[in-house]
Amino acid sequence: MKTESDKFYEIYSRLLRGYSVRQLSFGSDILNAFAGVTRALALLGGDEFIWGLPKSHFANSLTWTISSVSNRRRNTCSQTVLMQDGTARELPFPTWSWSSWCCGGARNIRTPEKGTALESCIITFYSCLISGKLVRITQSSPVHTSAGVSGSPAPQWLELPQTIEKLVDITAGEEVLHSGFLNFWTSTATIYFFIERPNPHRRGPPRHTCLSATGEVLRAIPNLETRICVPFNDPEPPESICSSSLKTAQGDDLDVDHEISILDLVIIGGEALVGAGTISRLSGNGRMLHALSVGWNNGIALRNGFVSIPEEDWIG
Repeated sequence: MKTESDKFYEIYSRLLRGYSVRQLSFGSDILNAFAGVTRALALLGGDEFIWGLPKSHFANSLTWTISSVSNRRRNTCSQTVLMQDGTARELPFPTWSWSSWCCGGARNIRTPEKGTALESCIITFYSCLISGKLVRITQSSPVHTSAGVSGSPAPQWLELPQTIEKLVDITAGEEVLHSGFLNFWTSTATIYFFIERPNPHRRGPPRHTCLSATGEVLRAIPNLETRICVPFNDPEPPESICSSSLKTAQGDDLDVDHEISILDLVIIGGEALVGAGTISRLSGNGRMLHALSVGWNNGIALRNGFVSIPEEDWIG
């Protein structure tokens, strides 16, 4: 049975999808034009929105993907924020928000498949305010109870400390303006993504495979906004990757003519099987993990896409 929180999240996802296909004259208006919707939803669900994403389902909202369009590009505009002293400050749209892209393509956010529950609280997120203080982003706990969902201990792969200490309390009446930087304790890994180059003589979408650093095939599902390919003589991939016999997750041979990308992944949430559902075809233990593929700039992770991967593959 769907909860009110589930229904609220589905309404948000549907409205965002319809809004994001529109073409805006100015990229800086991307959140302002959606502000009326978020204000109404905030009143409806008793929620708060951070750069267009609801706090109650923050981890799940980070899993947005863009439908395939040819004119997708980064939104290099800024959001104008008014300070309490009347001054204006320009803040770039954070790459983890759907507002960081201009393309006119629909933003698709994961909603639970039949028989599954999105896990909102595997990772604890903190938003860095313009003042430099950190505030916890409080999410709704899953209502489903099963192994690995609600009430179970944190998974072993997350290790410690899992939280960020020495948070500063926000005083009453203090200005709360989110800078766009997130802090969170998570699990990371590097995988290698191979995809066939376009072939006009072959029907269907290009086939792909993901490999671990030891050359094992991973059942990962990438949805990338941007991807940097490296040549096969690049020294960064380990020898075990370069010498691997490339196969898809289904065991089919991958064509020789392909490209390789190095994906740095950070876990942000997950999805667990709570009954009969299609997710069991991918994950043996019933849990899929959600990760962001990121690039790095001066130690700051910048989102390049979204990847799903079975928990047992991640542990391996």
